[in-house]
Amino acid sequence: MLTLRRARAYALVVILIFATVYAVGILRRSGLVDGFGHIIGGDLLTPRMAARIVLDGRGAELYDFSLQGEYQQAAAGPQRLPGMIPFFWPPFVAVLYVPWALVPQGPALVLWTAFSLACLVTALLVMARAAPLTGRHWPSTLLLSLSFYPVLEGLMAGNDSLIALPIFALTYRALRAGNEATAGALLGLQFYRPQLAVAPLILFAAKGRWRILTAAAAVGAAWGLLSALCVGPRALLDWLALAPELNRMIFEPGMPHALLSSVSALFLLPLGPQHLGAGMVAGTVASLGLLALLLRIWAGPWEPRADCFDHHAARAPPPCSPGSAAAGVGGAGHLARRREAGVTWTICPTPSTRWSSRRAEPAGHDPSPPDDAGMSRGHRAGLADRRHAATAVVQQGPAGAVSFGPSLA
Repeated sequence: MLTLRRARAYALVVILIFATVYAVGILRRSGLVDGFGHIIGGDLLTPRMAARIVLDGRGAELYDFSLQGEYQQAAAGPQRLPGMIPFFWPPFVAVLYVPWALVPQGPALVLWTAFSLACLVTALLVMARAAPLTGRHWPSTLLLSLSFYPVLEGLMAGNDSLIALPIFALTYRALRAGNEATAGALLGLQFYRPQLAVAPLILFAAKGRWRILTAAAAVGAAWGLLSALCVGPRALLDWLALAPELNRMIFEPGMPHALLSSVSALFLLPLGPQHLGAGMVAGTVASLGLLALLLRIWAGPWEPRADCFDHHAARAPPPCSPGSAAAGVGGAGHLARRREAGVTWTICPTPSTRWSSRRAEPAGHDPSPPDDAGMSRGHRAGLADRRHAATAVVQQGPAGAVSFGPSLA
């Protein structure tokens, strides 16, 4: 039985192992290359150098991979980099990284790590109000979150995955409160990783939530204007033209296939580059099937304040691709649980996702915990054990995924 105490112990062991291995790599580093041959904070170096390209007035060449490689090598100094990580985010992302481009890679990585941790803490605090046990066991919640490998990987590589956590947490809170314009504006912030916003937008369109879509479109238009003014008038078109190249990039030497997270990758990798077209078609069909499942689960009236809203959120597939589900660690469960039974919901902000949920309770089920009055001592003890165990199951999902489950074990 996985108890909360054991979960904390396992989490601490994982964190200590990670810290030890990471320290060994840093101590044996040579320039920006660690002792294992990886670029230190490589996922941060890439957008930082994209920001430098924009600052140097070369925004029209932002998606020239050769130019990106030159900037990244220049930042590394005489130490030869083992390769380059191409910048293929939307052009406005380069503008957002300008503050981190004004300092060297080392201090920038420290600042970015602090910012990422702040995002994780903010998401947990936001969701704690909706899941009381999360608030009461806040130190354990934070410890378990920090032990999840995608979170550790994100912190080590300096990527932007943890930013999505507070965005989705606040979006959910806004939806539950009926503030659709606010929810749409928050979802628009997620356009820095647009693939994570596609499924929610399709769902809201199917449900006719035009206020959400309008607000998201307004924020998207602002991002487009920022791109045109600060990067170049054709920046968005150049970015869209990259789409076919991204599918070919997964066959480049050194690509970490275990971290790939697109649905298409599930078909592209086994079919190989010689069947690129067939893999893309199969990935598209699979994606449409997942979207159809999403719409089927959310069939019925839109009632975000009703308890069934939580049931739907628990049963829906994540708004991201399951391609890297195998990269998750351990089993599935829930990070924190409320005392009430019967509803479960999960925030899924990043591609690397394993989805865990419970079935909605049958009609007529009383979701309140049974009254202890009239129970035998053995029954009361068993119920207490189940309640205690329910607080200890850990969600193994996306990078920094936060899930809150109220059901008894």
